[in-house]
Amino acid sequence: MAEASALGILAEIAATKRAELAKLASRRSELEELAAAARPARSFASSLLKGDRVAVIAECKRRSPGAGPIRPDLDPARLAASYEAAGVSCMSVLTDRSYFGGSSKDLVAARSATRLPTLRKDFTLDPLHLLEARAMGADAVLLIVRILPGRLLDDLHREALALGLDVLVEVHDGEELDRALDLGAELVGINNRDLSTFTTRLDTTLALLERVPDDVTLVSESGIRNAADVAGLGEAGVDAVLVGESVLRADDPGDAARELAATRRRERRSRLLPGPEMKICGIQRQVDARLAARLGASYLGVIASDGFGRSVDPERAARMFAGTTVPRVAVMVDEPPEEAERRARALGADVLQLHGSETPEEVRRIADAGDWDVWKGVRADGAESLRTAAARYASSVSGFVVEGAAGKPGDGGAELGVEPKLVREVLPAGAKFVLAGGLVPDNVAAKTAAFAPDAVDVSSGIESRSGGKDAGLLRAFAAELANLGTDV
Repeated sequence: MAEASALGILAEIAATKRAELAKLASRRSELEELAAAARPARSFASSLLKGDRVAVIAECKRRSPGAGPIRPDLDPARLAASYEAAGVSCMSVLTDRSYFGGSSKDLVAARSATRLPTLRKDFTLDPLHLLEARAMGADAVLLIVRILPGRLLDDLHREALALGLDVLVEVHDGEELDRALDLGAELVGINNRDLSTFTTRLDTTLALLERVPDDVTLVSESGIRNAADVAGLGEAGVDAVLVGESVLRADDPGDAARELAATRRRERRSRLLPGPEMKICGIQRQVDARLAARLGASYLGVIASDGFGRSVDPERAARMFAGTTVPRVAVMVDEPPEEAERRARALGADVLQLHGSETPEEVRRIADAGDWDVWKGVRADGAESLRTAAARYASSVSGFVVEGAAGKPGDGGAELGVEPKLVREVLPAGAKFVLAGGLVPDNVAAKTAAFAPDAVDVSSGIESRSGGKDAGLLRAFAAELANLGTDV
């Protein structure tokens, strides 16, 4: 089939979806109510990493444009139950009616019959499609990079996470993979189908696999026909496979899925010893919080006071951090004790980091108001200013976040100019020493070696644009710290 013809089918499907949006828009209020009332989503992402076997995402699909009729008379609930009994990890349900013969009823029936997390597999082009997915009870959605230009991919990914949906980002080549990784995607699916010919080659996954970071869960899609294919992909380090036609054409799809789900996989994730604790601060987006958590962050920090470049309302920050178990740090500047307590409780903070001119008495009141640690931020222009701060707050806090004196709290600090050996001498014994200010992937190893802090704190040093972290810089920063751990 010519490339124009194959790509034309994809364009035709996308055009049909856009035409359907007008009708969907008339149901916005209904969808919002249904989405709000939906039960919490099951974790699609974490289900793919349980155990030592290649996770299987088994499909519910009646037909496709390329393969024609596949299993036109399938019973979604019965099929789903057979998949669950076979040991698959998740389901994928085609809900497109025009080209795949599916519907929202298929997803509702399949998901209701099992405890399996369920992907709504469709052609998502608009936030309304995300709302519709959550309204029907989906746990995850598919975003196809090829049909989502510019900022649309980023916007839909962010909004899906905000709705509580996991996101499988589908790519076909290296350029699309780069877009998915820049996004901070947690789940990446490599589609082995060549859209210019509709032929499938598992080599597509194998060729791109080494470019996928260890923190990303890798799914191979299309062309997986038997257990030998799954075994080869698992040995290469693939985490999961999405299978449809090969199991749906079998006499018993459950038995076919069971054979695939018994395949072991090679552990692709590195086992580096941990370096110093890592605090990622100034987080403004849920995707950055999730990526930081996957990369082993010890703390996630948010600027919980108003009026700074990275300020986030504590209630919104709490929603942003939902789904992560990493301790939360509320960074505040000169908040009255009662207000500091209110903001900390709204965030669900584990640590309060105070960066203003709070008195020792105010700090003590804040520390005594809740079950949290308190750190004092210190902008030191020399050993004497650090010594003064340490003496003032030693009895009120459990740690000190130390950086250079230049800059403004909440907007990125300056490198610390104090002689490294003096910092430990000045700080109280037993107090946590958090090094901050001017840290970037290129200098964090040297700075850590020089100052020997208990933790490092990075914010602006891993940003490439206002409003978010750069996924590549965040990964590079975490890798530098992890590599320090190999020398322990």
